[in-house]
Amino acid sequence: MTKEKSLQGVEAEGADRCPECGSKDLVKRGNEIYCRKCGYVIE
Repeated sequence: MTKEKSLQGVEAEGADRCPECGSKDLVKRGNEIYCRKCGYVIE
């Protein structure tokens, strides 16, 4: 099972909101940062 990081951990990676929907509900799983609201993968 891959561990998820909270928004604070994601902000440290340089992302603070989703470019698609503007949500701040971002999660980092493995090497990807994605939006929980729309599913957009940022990295």
